[in-house]
Amino acid sequence: MTRLLVAISATAALCAPVPAHAADPPWARCARDIAVAERHNEEATRHDRARNPRAAAQANRRTRAVIDALHGRCPPASDQRLQAAALAAAEAENANERGLVTAALTAQRTVARNLRDARP
Repeated sequence: MTRLLVAISATAALCAPVPAHAADPPWARCARDIAVAERHNEEATRHDRARNPRAAAQANRRTRAVIDALHGRCPPASDQRLQAAALAAAEAENANERGLVTAALTAQRTVARNLRDARP
């Protein structure tokens, strides 16, 4: 009887639902968060092209926040690219706050390239 209870409890433990993100390897979580940063950067680019620098600056801040949260959670080679992307996002935000749309778009292209290269 005891063996049966042990077997049932072991089977129940194996069948318990595991959150999808908890089972992912660290590099998968890094790649997923990089994709979020890319979406924020694309949003900033759309706002700049529509000549809405205030909304673009906010999207650049969100991009930088996601990138800053990734620090230390990605492989070392990715971390270097992420630092460069964060710096470029700060430049884009600064350009947006000063109304320099062309400079902001250039910095956002740099962010996009560094995020693409940072994928594990």
